[in-house]
Amino acid sequence: INQMFRMSDDKNPYPKHEYVTVELQSAELDLNSPPISFYLHTYTSPKCSNCKLGKKPTSGRGASQNTVTQTMYTMQVSPEADTAMCRVAMPSLKKPGVTLKAKIKCEPGPERCGKNDLGCFITLTPDMNDVAAALVRFKAVLPLRARINGMDDGSVYVWGKKPSKRKLTKSKYKIKISKASEFKEYVGQVVLVRFTVDMGLVKSVKLRRSALPRYESTLQVPVKIEWKAKDTLKMTPGNYKSVTLWAKKRMPKQCRISWHCNECGMQVKPSKINLRKGFSVIKLRIAGIEPGTFQLHFEVMGECADAVTDPPSLQLEVFQPTAGYVRVPEEVGPMQSDAWSDEVTVELTRSPFRRRLVIQPLTQEFAFKPKELIFETSPSLGFQQKSKNIKFKFIGDCGGGPPREIKWRLSGAVEEFYRPGSTYINVASSNDDSDYCKAKLALLSSNTTSNITMNMDVDVDVDSSQVEAPQSINVNEWQFEYYLIGGASAVCLLVVIDTFKQSKFDRLVAIMSASLQQ
Repeated sequence: INQMFRMSDDKNPYPKHEYVTVELQSAELDLNSPPISFYLHTYTSPKCSNCKLGKKPTSGRGASQNTVTQTMYTMQVSPEADTAMCRVAMPSLKKPGVTLKAKIKCEPGPERCGKNDLGCFITLTPDMNDVAAALVRFKAVLPLRARINGMDDGSVYVWGKKPSKRKLTKSKYKIKISKASEFKEYVGQVVLVRFTVDMGLVKSVKLRRSALPRYESTLQVPVKIEWKAKDTLKMTPGNYKSVTLWAKKRMPKQCRISWHCNECGMQVKPSKINLRKGFSVIKLRIAGIEPGTFQLHFEVMGECADAVTDPPSLQLEVFQPTAGYVRVPEEVGPMQSDAWSDEVTVELTRSPFRRRLVIQPLTQEFAFKPKELIFETSPSLGFQQKSKNIKFKFIGDCGGGPPREIKWRLSGAVEEFYRPGSTYINVASSNDDSDYCKAKLALLSSNTTSNITMNMDVDVDVDSSQVEAPQSINVNEWQFEYYLIGGASAVCLLVVIDTFKQSKFDRLVAIMSASLQQ
């Protein structure tokens, strides 16, 4: 008896009854033992003033209470041991190259021999034929004391437990299955696994070999790991697309996968495909070079091919995309000088297949916000850009006059889109324009009028009956003289400006000549 009384819990610190556990050492006991008797003495502490002992009938079997402080117990050892039922997990030869964790469960379990001793235990030794011995190996999970004592881990052990835990005893062990390459030599042969029993010093239970399971099966070709099928992959030339190779189970070891395609000009990244142990998914990036329909074949290399099937072939359809259009406004304005115009939309009929398409306006008379329009398709963002806005601001010298032309330049995915037409912007004249701008505008107006007059003087043979009579325009003489005076003033102004520029140039030449002579 190691501990006479067990302390009660905090909820009831002073119980009326306490229990004593009696455990017999089977290593020092014979089954034909005579009755065993022992005395239990009870006493009170001298410091306890309220402790009193009273004689009360006991309910223990074989107990005879002599005095208040002394009780004798007598017990008879049973000559027959209980029959233990043990459930043992057997190997499964459907998954090669794995290590299975298993447990053996016994009801009831064996007793222990001592509190910290491993003297009482049941040993189950695997009895296997040549095929099973070549493919299967049992390994027990030994406690620290057993490993220190150098016990063999090739058997399965059922360790003895204290009486409160003998109802169901569990022990751990491992079953290691050989690689799939070793299965080829024994396909079609019988695998037989049995156990021999060694009870040792255990006397409380008995275990027969006939009560243990027996494994007998014909070895089949191991089932290989398969892959999920993929649909046809459509892409454009020079455009990478992501593809996921997905196995139905995790890889038992690191597998190397090669790919090949007959004259298809495909590009695959990464070039060396390695699927690590414990993983079942790997992502690839595939790009086509020439349009057409191709098949990309995969093959598992090395020892991994014995446990993993080849991934299914991937059907690839590379097509040439239809060129898109860039829609720009044909005419903008009229707009004021030194002021931003309203936002103008530039649209695409479809998003670019490449990652970037840059559109930039070409002119020196306008400022733009933004300076360039960038269209890109981002798979991570999940949307496609098809339209953007832009603003114009006139920064030239003079407003008015004919519409200004703006051309658009494309860069990036140029081959995917037609080049857009020009955009014309009308800029209104301002009162703040200089006299030079006003004179230029007047001269431009007079040139336009003379061009129209010259075009009207061309002789054309037309039937007079089919031509309507020209309308007569009556202009007062004073209005005609006003037009003449305005034209002469404009010419004089231009002559004065040209003379001023010429005198300025002559003065600069004279200064430079004098400096050279010195």
